[in-house]
Amino acid sequence: MNKKIAMSAMSIFSSLAIMGGATFAAFSSTDTVEGNTFAAGELVLEAKVGGSTSTPAFSVTNASPGDSYSQVIDLANTGTLASTTTTLTDITFPVAPTSAFDLSDVLDLEIWDDVNGNAVIDVGDVLRGSAPLNSPAWTNIDLGFGIAGPGSHLIIAKITVNPGASNAYQGADAGTFSFVFTTTD
Repeated sequence: MNKKIAMSAMSIFSSLAIMGGATFAAFSSTDTVEGNTFAAGELVLEAKVGGSTSTPAFSVTNASPGDSYSQVIDLANTGTLASTTTTLTDITFPVAPTSAFDLSDVLDLEIWDDVNGNAVIDVGDVLRGSAPLNSPAWTNIDLGFGIAGPGSHLIIAKITVNPGASNAYQGADAGTFSFVFTTTD
């Protein structure tokens, strides 16, 4: 008799399971959410001098020991993302000197963060680096700021002809160089 009760119970449970499955299938539904998009932002760094990206920061002739020259460089992020770090990545020398005396040997560079944005080195501005122009120290200098997207930030480059430059540098090859800047998010 126990066997008949067990078979009867299994039959009832099987019937309920089949009815439950059919009921579930009758009450399920599917829908689609369409039109999803994803777009990446961008960082676009432009180094401007006098409002132009093609003007060199320095074009000096007839320099003599002790002379100083300053130039404001506007680092502009014309992209849509804000950056968190701006770096003077390198100073490159695309033209090799042809004389024994390279004028860049006696050019001293200072890079200032123009914190108040008034295009003048004054109280509150921060000196970010100071070394001879051709020093390997000018690699990956953190300038201490990010740039909003879009936005800009001023730095000031100051070059001084070393007052101790000897007569050997008179008429020496020009120190042709490029600043390389990077900004990252």
